Amino acid sequence: MKGIDNKYVKLSVPVGNVDWNSYSTKSVPNGKYAQFISVITDYSIDLDIHRQFKGITRMIFQDISSNKVSTKVKYRARQLIMNIERKLENIPSGPPNIEKLKKAEIPSFYRNLYEKAVQKCEEYISQSRFSISGGNYYGLPWSIEMDRLFEFWVEHWTHIFAKRIGARFYSDIRKNSRIRFYNLSNWKSLSQLKPDIIIEKGSKTLIIEVKYKKHLAYLQYGNYSPEILEEHRHDIHQLLSYMSSSGNDKRIGCLLYPIFNGSISNQFATLISYTNTKADVDVMLCGTPLQPEKFLTLIENIWNEKYTH
Repeated sequence: MKGIDNKYVKLSVPVGNVDWNSYSTKSVPNGKYAQFISVITDYSIDLDIHRQFKGITRMIFQDISSNKVSTKVKYRARQLIMNIERKLENIPSGPPNIEKLKKAEIPSFYRNLYEKAVQKCEEYISQSRFSISGGNYYGLPWSIEMDRLFEFWVEHWTHIFAKRIGARFYSDIRKNSRIRFYNLSNWKSLSQLKPDIIIEKGSKTLIIEVKYKKHLAYLQYGNYSPEILEEHRHDIHQLLSYMSSSGNDKRIGCLLYPIFNGSISNQFATLISYTNTKADVDVMLCGTPLQPEKFLTLIENIWNEKYTH
């Protein structure tokens, strides 16, 4: 709803988002103490997409009303829904319909904002049979563990990438990997050490460890504690140990993090052996864009060793 038809108006009282610079440099010097230039957002436009949007919030409200949803989540969601309905109080609610959402007339001044909103609405409607009808049996989507969801998402799209290039694909995200240590004695703990994802083709191996952490942002901005630095060191050692298990000539290891800040830069390094010669081993720290095509491009660049892209 942000930025929907913003209007600049002159008011006698400060309302909305006031241009205080203009007030102090133009109004006050000219004795116009009661003239405020403000940005007012107009929510009164009645469009079919607004009626659809209001209908979807009604459906979400019913979805969260189950006793399976925690009180904290329920309270926060209700506050947001009430805020939306207050802004759209003069607009009738329409039943959610994917085809109508796709064909809805969208003014150019907030088309880009609504493109994402429409996509999210379509995704929600497509999944509503599970989240509403099956919710009481399976547990509602509000209780999903985000780290597991992130791992499954990465697994899904890396598998698609591996199929595109005709590579072998192995994953232990769902704890079903065929890759394992063979215990020659009673060292049982080694059986739990398995890479998250392995992609292999020819003489090249890409090993991916999925980390639902903010470490990449902390490291870039220097905002980390000794504990975070130590945990990050363990992650790097874990990745290097997995990479050493491959006998391929070219080995690439990647720690994948979700992007919490769009300005975060990926980091990469290559291994120099103790004899000062370059080993064919590269390590990447990458922020993961949660858009499928961008993510596939990222993995393709890593696979093709275009690390600066």
